This record gives sequence, structure tokens and C-alpha cells, in this order.
Amino acid sequence: MVTDPDTESQRRPLDRRQFLSGSWDARRDIVESQPVDRRESATILVQARPERLADIECKLQSLGGLTISRCEAAGKLQITTVLTESRGLSDALESITALPGILAATLTGAKFSEDIA
Repeated sequence: MVTDPDTESQRRPLDRRQFLSGSWDARRDIVESQPVDRRESATILVQARPERLADIECKLQSLGGLTISRCEAAGKLQITTVLTESRGLSDALESITALPGILAATLTGAKFSEDIA
């Protein structure tokens, strides 16, 4: 049996014969671990139509997980997010850009960690 010292704690031992014969499946040998409480914190800049700003603010607040940090009358908004889902950040960005009156939404900074409070 051959083991990889870097991932020995995460994988089962590799059976050399199975590997050489082509019957070894790497996906099957990954040991399931406990899910990690990973959080994503990000800043998103949004350009919106100024005449629809009040309506857009209400819709953004109803999405959940978003905080409007800054809002200018010209239609510029700065949004801060703290999300825990694995695809939370990309889903939030898609939800923002799908709102009527949003001209653009840009991710300007992100932090991925297990201990963001």
C-alpha cells in the first residue's frame, strides 16, 4: 500500500494494484469530513438608475445577507455581504444584477474564512 504523506489524513491508503490496473477511483477514496462553516464576506459596487433608487434599496434589503453601506443620489451603492452558503457570493451577485433598474454590479473585494464574525 502506498500513501501520500500530504493528504494521508484526508484519504484512504492507495491500493497500488488497483491504481496500475485502472480500477482505482479517486473520488471514491476521498474520506468525507465534517462540513466547514465557511463564510464569505464581500463588497459589491452597484450602479443603478437614480430614479428607481428607493425601490432598488427596498429590493436589495429583502434579498437577505446584504447591507447597504453607502448610497449616493447618482445611483451608486456600496453593498457589504456576509454569506455562509457555498455558492452564496455568486448567487448574491446574480440576484443583484437581475433586479430591474440595476445597470451594473461589480465585486470589488472578498474574504473567505472560517472565522469571520
